[in-house]
Amino acid sequence: MTDAPSGTQPVPSPIDPADLATALRVIGRVHELPSEHPDVIAVRQATSAMYKSAKRERRRHKRNDIADANRAVIEATATGAPDRIDDETRGLDLAATSEARFVGELRKPQACYVCKEPYTQVEAFYHQLCPSCAEFNHSKRDARTDLTGKRALLTGRAREDRHAHRAQAAP
Repeated sequence: MTDAPSGTQPVPSPIDPADLATALRVIGRVHELPSEHPDVIAVRQATSAMYKSAKRERRRHKRNDIADANRAVIEATATGAPDRIDDETRGLDLAATSEARFVGELRKPQACYVCKEPYTQVEAFYHQLCPSCAEFNHSKRDARTDLTGKRALLTGRAREDRHAHRAQAAP
């Protein structure tokens, strides 16, 4: 049995304690041999496989922790919420879920969708934009003008404002 941290049950080991003691004693003395000795090479290969496996596991665990933390921050935004299909197509206003300007900070920076600069502070509404591009987008999103009696030529992609049409159509 291997030693367990205090307060936890010891984990039974399939390795005989005497075999483990022998292996540790041999590994402890291998450094006394010349580096090109066949026994040193065999021990190096065996221990490097264990080391690489442990290193891969630590990296995977760290990467998953960062991804989970970033996902939690992104899900707190209006555009990154997991339950958001497309509220605007259902006639609902898309709104930030937080009163604060920023909902959190990413542990791993991501590139802004517009300017491609890395950012870590996540704006409460736009999860893929850096703070300066998000501010610019808010100013354009909220811009309104009265086109009563005028004709407008729309080029490119335009989304009609369903809320304005419904308000005008209401008796």
